[in-house]
This record gives sequence, structure tokens and C-alpha cells, in this order.
Amino acid sequence: MSLEGKIAELVTATNGLINTFIGKRQEIDKAVERAITTIPQNERTYYVDAKSGSDGNAGGQDAPLASIKKALDLTPAGGVCTVKLLSDYVLDRAISVVGRYLVVSASRGSQIKLLISYFLTGEKDAVIGRFICYRGSSVELENVNIVLPSALSIKPTPVSSHSNALVCASMDGGQALLSLKLNFCSITPADDFVGSLIGCPSSFLVLQCNGVNFPKNFGGKYIHQIAAGTDPATLVNARTNLKDL
Repeated sequence: MSLEGKIAELVTATNGLINTFIGKRQEIDKAVERAITTIPQNERTYYVDAKSGSDGNAGGQDAPLASIKKALDLTPAGGVCTVKLLSDYVLDRAISVVGRYLVVSASRGSQIKLLISYFLTGEKDAVIGRFICYRGSSVELENVNIVLPSALSIKPTPVSSHSNALVCASMDGGQALLSLKLNFCSITPADDFVGSLIGCPSSFLVLQCNGVNFPKNFGGKYIHQIAAGTDPATLVNARTNLKDL
């Protein structure tokens, strides 16, 4: 075979290899694309209407859920769960926030209330409805009026404890860092409210507040075991952007 013929064969073989490579690369690219599209989205947004919603719904604005717990259950671990409240919501139980970032929000100016209520635990203690954080979870509340209850007619009489806080963690099995962020919320406590916004003596606590309206008599109820008038700069297990507790 002439030299020209051998060169032609080599060119043909090379072109074949190139075409094979291109075909395999396209197959790999398509496989990667399919794999990426099957990865679940970790950020979920659900609408919740405690009055007319149902936990059997899909959670869209036209088919809202009834509970925050269901929204959390539908959010993958490690994800962000944004709950948009369409009506006042009564928090009268403990909701476990496990490995998720929970945002509970309402439309600005809507005056939607997060109504906190006392309930009896298995140990027969009266504590407020709360979010219990585990495994790196956090809670953020936005554009809601947080209404804290009266302890007047509650039996047994509520006492100040780390578990009687809106956001808390387990003393032994909870997380090392516990945080609560409040954005443009109003705080409306009963005069005899017993409890706090955040608490766990065995965790480092972070309380961040942006555009929040606190009543004048709220001292001592921001962080469990922190007395009214405490200078936040003196705390060793907590940080906050508030100037006075």
C-alpha cells in the first residue's frame, strides 16, 4: 500500500476515534444532566392557613397546608423551609426543627399574628408553644405579631425554665449553637407572661433583631436566666445586637 493510502487509513481511523469520543462525551453529559435534575431542591416554600388549609394539600397559595409541622416534614434535611402564613396561627405545642432552617413569615403590613399558647408537657409542666432545635437548625420570624400569653389562669402555674422559651434546645441532646432571628416583628406580651424568647443554658445563644418593636416592660424575657437591664456585652454564652436586655 502506498504511503498516501496508509495516511488515508490513519486519518479515517482517527476520525472514527474522535467521533466515538464525541458520542461518549455527549452520553456522559446527558447522564450528568439527568442526575442533576433528579437531585431534590433543598429550599422549599409552603403557604399555611390554619383556618382553611389542609395538610393533605400541596402547600401552594391556592392549596395551603394547615400546619408548620407539615411544611417542615416536606422539607429535606439540611434545607430551608419558608412558611408563608395566610392567617393567624396558634402555636400550642412543641415543634421539632431538625436540621432545617425555618422561616415563618407574613406579608408586610398584614398584621398576621403568631399566637403563642401554654400547654401541658408529658411531665405536667405548663410551657409555651415553641420550636425545639436539633442538629444545626435555626428559626427566623418575619413580619408577624408575636402574641405571648397570660399565665393567670394556667394550672400548674408556669415557671421560668429553658424549655419555656419560644426557641429552645434540649439540654443534653440539643445543639451547641441556638439562634433566633426576628425581622420587622411586633412583640405583644401579656403583663403576666412567664417565659422568654430564647433559652438553653448548655447552648451558645444568638438573638438578632431587625426592626422589632418591643414593649417597655419586656426586660428579663429576651433570654432565659438573663435579668432585666443586663448589658449584653457582659454575657459569656450569648450574643445579640440589642443594646439592653
